[in-house]
Amino acid sequence: MTEMATAAGLATAAVVGQDKTNGPDPTPESAQQSKTSLRKARAAALITLLAERFPKCFSVFERDRKLLKVGIDRDIVARAPDIAEADLAHALRLYTGNVHYLALGIVGAPRFDLDGNEAGTVTPDQAEATAARHAIALRRRAARRQARLAQKAPPPTITSSPKRDGLAALKAAAQARREGKS
Repeated sequence: MTEMATAAGLATAAVVGQDKTNGPDPTPESAQQSKTSLRKARAAALITLLAERFPKCFSVFERDRKLLKVGIDRDIVARAPDIAEADLAHALRLYTGNVHYLALGIVGAPRFDLDGNEAGTVTPDQAEATAARHAIALRRRAARRQARLAQKAPPPTITSSPKRDGLAALKAAAQARREGKS
């Protein structure tokens, strides 16, 4: 089985809700965290599925993403009725909230439809809104990076080695040994 086929199987299973978890009931904090993680995993799986069905428009690789046509969600629902609209909305939020995607939103940049054809451009208002979202995304990314670095164990501190004797002290110790031997 190829990687792509495996990804498609995982994506389909996640989108149609065939995930099953085993184990004890989670605590309220971990339940919320696992619910968020599950929703994010489902959205990522749906992005993989969209990239397989519409490769000229969607990309799994963040740096290869193209700006999407305004209203592309309606086009997807029309051409892929098996995808739940709520899951699609979350996946598109995840896709379009990516730092690399937001960096593309400059005035006049082309937008693309499901077939990879140009379908409009970015207007000045859209570029302004995208720039604001991009700044927020960069701040969040920096905050997450700082939090990860703070969680890592601090580097081991170097303890000072015992004080070494100077040349005069070594000569005195050698002299004392010689006198003790004679």
